Amino acid sequence: MGRPAGTALVAVWIAVVATGCPAPRSTGLARQALEETVVDTDYGTAFEAARTVLLNDGSALDHADYASGTLVCSRRVRIKDPRLAAALGVLPGGGSFYTRAYGLGVLDAFLWLLFPPLGIAIDAPTAAARASHLTETEQVNVVLRTVRDGVAVRYSRRPERSPAEDAREEQRFLAALRSQLTLAGAGPAAHRGGLEVRVPPGPENVAAPSPILGPGSRYAVVIGISRYEASKLTLKHARHDAEAVYAFLTSPAGGVSPENARLLVDREATLRNVKSALGEFLARSAKPQDTVIIYFAGHGAPEPDLSGLADDGVEKYLVPVDADPVSLFTTALPVAELERIFRRIEAGRVIMLLDSCFSGSASPGGRTFSRDLAGRRVAVTSEFLRRVARGSGRILITASAANEVALESDRVGHGLFTQYLLAGLEGAAARADGSITVLSLYQYLDAQLPGAARANGASQHPALIGRVDEDIVLVEAAGTR
Repeated sequence: MGRPAGTALVAVWIAVVATGCPAPRSTGLARQALEETVVDTDYGTAFEAARTVLLNDGSALDHADYASGTLVCSRRVRIKDPRLAAALGVLPGGGSFYTRAYGLGVLDAFLWLLFPPLGIAIDAPTAAARASHLTETEQVNVVLRTVRDGVAVRYSRRPERSPAEDAREEQRFLAALRSQLTLAGAGPAAHRGGLEVRVPPGPENVAAPSPILGPGSRYAVVIGISRYEASKLTLKHARHDAEAVYAFLTSPAGGVSPENARLLVDREATLRNVKSALGEFLARSAKPQDTVIIYFAGHGAPEPDLSGLADDGVEKYLVPVDADPVSLFTTALPVAELERIFRRIEAGRVIMLLDSCFSGSASPGGRTFSRDLAGRRVAVTSEFLRRVARGSGRILITASAANEVALESDRVGHGLFTQYLLAGLEGAAARADGSITVLSLYQYLDAQLPGAARANGASQHPALIGRVDEDIVLVEAAGTR
């Protein structure tokens, strides 16, 4: 073959490869969200089996929320096959083009034109080496919910691959889940295969808890800290958030008498005062028929758990105004202590709203920090909050998933979570009858907050944690107040 013809052939080959490069994959989940798998077992067994399968697969468990049935994992996966890269290396620049090294591909193609063995000797091994290191973070989402016939399981992942590859991954997960259920002895379904793909059941198949208005009084403790004694912890809008929430709760719509409420902002929110308000004022005042609402806006922080008791190896703290960031154990409130404080409160219904987070991320505008975890990947789970919310009538709504950051918004002058919390309480989360309940509020937050966070280039998903045996009315319909 003459050199002009060879050059033309290489040019055509480069054009074919370049125009044949696949378009960027969609990160949407629409295709994978069309079907669910119904497992004929109980909810607790299904949740633990799914969690075990994901962990056995080498994934980092970013979020595991038993109450909402959500499991979110991440893992590093190869996006190119080294063997295919080496095989394509026998073509002009083929391995380099396959591994997206387009400049090298052009160079390798012309080397191949001058002396094919040299082009192959360079392109094939280097492309294979590149392919072995080309990875991306894949997020796996598993959502469980109770239905009439058992537990519905929805599996999805980002980014999407081809339909065939997505289907293979889903079937692989379901096969592993079936095996895990068999090992767990999960009833008759484990022995007969018990997995059936069907269109998601309608809402009529799931019994929602009945809304209830607590017969007693309402109490509230509202805490917000913007100006910390350690100036590097300063936040912009936490105090404003707390004052706005307090104003709503003590209004006629909020239903809390001012004498039954405590507001602690900035220098008032010391560790002593916070513990006194939660563990003494509420414990002495609220009776079994009463409802308690606790709101906290400020920093949360993690540090390594030296006791070995935390399931994820991380101790978490709510950070009061007088906390020393280098001595959290001594000067901050361990979230584990909230469990003991909750047990001191006799009220039949306790709702805690947290516009804070515990990921320790250094993301700007977030309500978290970490000194000892800096530079380390930490898979913080929400298991610690589930322990706090143990027992009937104990509910937490958090601003973000365990490994996410709770953001502040300068545009609206609030934390992003509190912005939508207030909008929901003021009517946006109302049910058809005009009342606003814990579940209707959470559903509104879950619908609005993730999109608002994405618009700010971030990821933030609220979580509802606790056993919702009865859907607590937070705001009565206008005609019944």
